[in-house]
Amino acid sequence: MKHMIGRMVAAATVFAAGLGVCGSASAFDAASFYKGKNIDLIIASGPGGFDFVGRLVARHLGDHIPGHPNVVPQNMPGAGGLVAANYVFRRGRSDGTMLAQLPANLILEEVLHAPGVAYKAAQFNMIGRIASGINLTVVRSADTKIQTLQDAMSTPTRVATTGPASLVEVFPNVLNHLGGTKFKFIAGYNDTASTMLAIERGEADAATIGLNSLYSLRRGWLTNGAVRFLVQYTPERSPRLPNVPAVTEFVKSKDDQAVLKLFLTAVTLGQYITAPPNVPADRVKVLRDAFDAMLKDPSFLKDIEASNTWFDPMGGEELQKLTAVGPIDAGVLEKAREIRYSENK
Repeated sequence: MKHMIGRMVAAATVFAAGLGVCGSASAFDAASFYKGKNIDLIIASGPGGFDFVGRLVARHLGDHIPGHPNVVPQNMPGAGGLVAANYVFRRGRSDGTMLAQLPANLILEEVLHAPGVAYKAAQFNMIGRIASGINLTVVRSADTKIQTLQDAMSTPTRVATTGPASLVEVFPNVLNHLGGTKFKFIAGYNDTASTMLAIERGEADAATIGLNSLYSLRRGWLTNGAVRFLVQYTPERSPRLPNVPAVTEFVKSKDDQAVLKLFLTAVTLGQYITAPPNVPADRVKVLRDAFDAMLKDPSFLKDIEASNTWFDPMGGEELQKLTAVGPIDAGVLEKAREIRYSENK
């Protein structure tokens, strides 16, 4: 009996050791996989602050991924980021060699059943966020009577935009409905840089721009008086812009505040990096760990500081939770859809 037990223990030990070998062999060898490879980073915009942040990530992220692959940025503007979001969802490689910087209104557009949405936000694999979104409406100082947002409630104001799906039109349109402004939209500009140029040329009175776009493209506007800052689309005033009123200061009723809160989900998502659906969990973890390490890299932080980029990071796991939207009051959803799909003229 003792000999039999001894043989059974020995056999079990060999079997367990075999499992260990098999387990090690099947584990994802990130360094071998990524060595010599490129990772495409799809950026859902043209030139601007959004693009700048994506390229900043591309410059540093590969240093923290085992095997040190090249991260190659590729611009894919169109339909307020919808073109890129649909492309990455439908056709994005699921082997860990594709990432994307998608629009902040990714969840909002799905919740509102926007035409053309062909993705499920919760199925993307969030890697991490550089910053929450701060958008603000600015108005040309010269040749306009608009001094404050209250003036825009009595005087029609021409706003250059890239299209109705973009937050640069969505946010001021929300204010038209909930705050009483009289913004008139001039759509068709290709990117943020074009809308800024429209202000300078006098083609438009105003534009809505991201804070990082302002820093990267027109930093002088912060001090030279070329524009006035009317409102920031945030739940409260940002420490970066303490003298610019938050949109919540102009929406008073409880029902309207609930609608506004839904639109402001885009602020929390902000400027982030994601991977397509169906990427294996071990590869998602490698990418998230690399992103987290990048956020602490002195070289990366030096570039953030030098560019004055708004920096408000969040890890991928926490960011992923934001994509799981809970029940929304039917009345709130109906009014939000009415605003989103109103005639923006």
